[in-house]
Amino acid sequence: MNNPKEAESCNDRGVAFAQSGQLDKAVELFKTAASYDANYAEPHQNLAFAYYQKGRFHEAVNEAQTALRIRPNYGDARCLLSGLYLDLGQTDDAISESQLVVRFEPNNGEAHYLLARAYFKQGKRSEAIREAELALKSGGWEEESRQLLTSLRR
Repeated sequence: MNNPKEAESCNDRGVAFAQSGQLDKAVELFKTAASYDANYAEPHQNLAFAYYQKGRFHEAVNEAQTALRIRPNYGDARCLLSGLYLDLGQTDDAISESQLVVRFEPNNGEAHYLLARAYFKQGKRSEAIREAELALKSGGWEEESRQLLTSLRR
């Protein structure tokens, strides 16, 4: 069924439930939102994040990928997918996703931070330092980037 207004309403309510820690209710609302509008990427990204918070990483990956099929340049979903890949030990995939974000959002601090983490995990210290510094310059992720830079500079 195609009802964009109802999809947006369900998604917004799902976000409110997720923010209050009621993830099961949020998941149901995100699923409902997605069923109302097949071309609405946000509920899939939000569902991916909720699954991530619940430790359901593979389901989170599937939902993030669905969001990206709908909206390929969706930076938040691509960063989430990159972080999921890092948590799953798939650093090459994490790097690929973050590099795509940086290609269309060069000042995305989260993408640079994720690249720094991935390079750090691969033992590529100079690349990790470069990306952590770019994350700091880009804004957002300052605390995380500073902590990573401190570890890298020891």
